Amino acid sequence: MSEWYPKKQVINEMMAAIAHEESAQSSLVKVEATKIEAIVEHSKQSGSVQDLLYASRDTNHFLDAMVMKEWLLLKRLENLLYLDDNEKEVTLTNTKASNYPQSVKKEQMKAPSRKHKKKNIAHSSIDDDILDDDLDYGEQVINDSPDE
Repeated sequence: MSEWYPKKQVINEMMAAIAHEESAQSSLVKVEATKIEAIVEHSKQSGSVQDLLYASRDTNHFLDAMVMKEWLLLKRLENLLYLDDNEKEVTLTNTKASNYPQSVKKEQMKAPSRKHKKKNIAHSSIDDDILDDDLDYGEQVINDSPDE
């Protein structure tokens, strides 16, 4: 079922949603900064480096997530640029797999699968055998059709 919306309304609502997400991300970054300050202060008092290492790892994960979210917001903004200037309305439709062309439904791609090999490391103080993740690329067919 398709619904028609005025283009200006769609653009305004999308821009508002993007601004709202940017504001939320800003708040999250401020909270993360406060957390880091508290951990640094605590580690100064306790002399523990371990707390700083954990905080560094957690902050890296947090920043990775923020970068991904920013990329998605950028893509949303780019989508706004592609709205046809001549159109007065925008159609929003249900985007089931059945709406896509057959060539998109059954697309071939290579997906990695994991296999583990043991390697010997001479004179290792931790362990003589470690696991090494090697990617084995096999072929996989994607079929998103709802009737299967």
